Amino acid sequence: MENQSVAVMANNRMTAVEAFNARVGELVSQPIPKMVDNDVTLTTLVNRAKECKAMIKQVADARKSYTSQLDAVKKQLMADEKAIIDPLENHVNAIKTVCEEYNALKAEAARVAAEEAARLAAEAQRKLEESQRAIERAKQAEALGIQPETAKVEEAKVEAEQAIAEAS
Repeated sequence: MENQSVAVMANNRMTAVEAFNARVGELVSQPIPKMVDNDVTLTTLVNRAKECKAMIKQVADARKSYTSQLDAVKKQLMADEKAIIDPLENHVNAIKTVCEEYNALKAEAARVAAEEAARLAAEAQRKLEESQRAIERAKQAEALGIQPETAKVEEAKVEAEQAIAEAS
């Protein structure tokens, strides 16, 4: 039944188009004078212009009588599409938010781990250098024949002198 109404609409449209085209041909085939030189010509041209504008409105109204039904269907299809798509988009956005939060936490954990690794490496380097200095001092003390207890006193003196030098 719908196909029949579409066929009827198509036939009606063709009939309307043919009628409009015939009348348009009549209107535009009438000559337009290069110059208006009397009131009768002026009135004729003004009336023809009014008739053309009326025909423009009739053509637009005829088109709207066909397209308004299409516009209503299109509007409903777009509403149906939105009703289907909105929950999907909301779901995707929720997934995106959770993933972004996870990645932010993961990046923060990596940053903290890197800072801790750098701190531990610096501490290990400091202890290594301290041990190397202690070994060097012990070797120097042994070479000078200083007893280990005396070496500790000497080491404390050197450290105190360095601290005083750095303070001044």
